[in-house]
Amino acid sequence: MDDNLVILVPTYEDYDINGPYLGERIYEELQRLGRDDIKLVYAKVTRFGDSSQKVEIQESIRGKEVYVIHPIYTDAAQHAMIAAQLGQAAKMSDASRVILFDLYNRYFRQDRRTGREPVTSSLIAKLYEDAGIDHVFTLDAHVEQVQMAFSSKCPIETLPTTKIIGDYVRDNYPLENSAVCAPDTGAVKRARSLANLLGLPMVIIHKKRTGADKSEVLDLVGDVEGKVVYIRDDVTTSYTTLINAARSLREKGAGDIYACVTHLDIDDQAKKRVMESDIHIIGTNTVPIELTEEEEEKFDIIDIAPILAYIIHLRTQGESISKFFETGNKD
Repeated sequence: MDDNLVILVPTYEDYDINGPYLGERIYEELQRLGRDDIKLVYAKVTRFGDSSQKVEIQESIRGKEVYVIHPIYTDAAQHAMIAAQLGQAAKMSDASRVILFDLYNRYFRQDRRTGREPVTSSLIAKLYEDAGIDHVFTLDAHVEQVQMAFSSKCPIETLPTTKIIGDYVRDNYPLENSAVCAPDTGAVKRARSLANLLGLPMVIIHKKRTGADKSEVLDLVGDVEGKVVYIRDDVTTSYTTLINAARSLREKGAGDIYACVTHLDIDDQAKKRVMESDIHIIGTNTVPIELTEEEEEKFDIIDIAPILAYIIHLRTQGESISKFFETGNKD
């Protein structure tokens, strides 16, 4: 194998984040797969007093195919700008191709206009393309239409995590007398996919939004009496949807309640709400999260580094990656 592949890991010491970083974990997994042809390179992110930042790649990547591992460590605007800087810095350093793993991007959630506002997913797509990024991967995009915002010059692939989460649940949690719940109609497709994978019935909660991060439950369709329930959603920020869903499920006689969420985009206040609730969280580390020993009893975090490493391993060998996401139905 030619030594022309690089895992590029941005470092955030200026943000008081010293690692270990997800990109380092992915590189370690690639080494376990025998990929000695892949090199680990760091890019230092420097933060200035005026709130701007710069990125500097620490060694040569000339002629290399570069995989940028970019979890979200900052606010949404800085995250997008750092990604663009990483892409442009790599291309201006004569990288042959730049593949960005933007695991979770808050701006991908808006794919259409409502009133006099922008379509932020298309703005980010143009920014990444102009920066020289050749391909983008993301996990469980909030809306599938985000693919339409990206052009063929810089396409995006949205990788579903239902199989990853479903396999983990099957191996570690009870499935007898259980059901999968969609906390709103927007989550039905993901919930159905998980229900089919686990061979469980599905229930649906109908709600209406009453404001930003606020909603009201209108109805619950399906039987949860005495059942273990797995709520499936792609992202949570305030836990409002999950807590309202759990309350409705309890009123209908549900037993233990687990929330299977891909992106835990939460702060200390949201963690406090979970600790005060009776919901157990099963999530991934697409968004880095620090937990106390007490919080670890409520949060079960799936490390996605091994699966992402294997995706890179297969992709760089020209092999299909679809088998990691097949659930027996269209996801």
